Amino acid sequence: MITIETYNKINNFLELQSISLMQHELMQHENKNSTRTRFPISNFTLFPSSNGLEYYSISTNHFLAIIHDDLLTNAIKENSHKFGTKNAKDVISELLTSCENYLPVIYEIYKGRQEGYLNFLKDTHSYIIANDKGELNVEVLRIDLFRKVEVSKDKSTNFDFTGGLFHAFKHFSINGINLSTGNEKKVELYHPIRIIDFAIKAFFQSKRIKHDKGFNSEVNFDTNYNLLFTFYYEKETKTYFITTIRKAKQC
Repeated sequence: MITIETYNKINNFLELQSISLMQHELMQHENKNSTRTRFPISNFTLFPSSNGLEYYSISTNHFLAIIHDDLLTNAIKENSHKFGTKNAKDVISELLTSCENYLPVIYEIYKGRQEGYLNFLKDTHSYIIANDKGELNVEVLRIDLFRKVEVSKDKSTNFDFTGGLFHAFKHFSINGINLSTGNEKKVELYHPIRIIDFAIKAFFQSKRIKHDKGFNSEVNFDTNYNLLFTFYYEKETKTYFITTIRKAKQC
């Protein structure tokens, strides 16, 4: 159970972090002119650990709906043929279609406006914070659904996710159904929320192999695979992001 003191401390910390990110994105012309700076307590999720630390995922409402709840799993169940097509806009279209039954307010706002919904999804994210008995770890991981949607290098009529979970999800499936755009053999994830737990282990608890833009780390996934995480560090905002997650066959 989070205390009010910890809740306020995290919110104050994230407010400064979010404002810094928004200012940086405006300078980089990423077409984002607003972002969530404070979060209600209902948007805090505590992930259990065995090392005595508390790990919190602090998410926007739509991130909760897609990753923590069942918006994505319902979308792949109802329109599986639109996943694994190597086209990011098929994924976005089916998420919006799924909103009609599960998030009707969002559906009414963006019905017939897929580009508007795409821009809305660009700011759908979660922050991961480590709390050690009231002391917050200064290293912050922000998990975006994706950073950009760009024209595919393989086919000019298709689009790719760049960065974030949907870029990584092309390597994963649920019940054998693709979670994003890829169509190669997938790793069974069972539910999208599991990726947050693996991200916490990779970011805070695993050995880091540094590179010019951040670091890589590896976590055990199952008896067959490890997951290789690549984290990008944005120096201007002192924030880490997930570039991608790759599966690696165990030796």
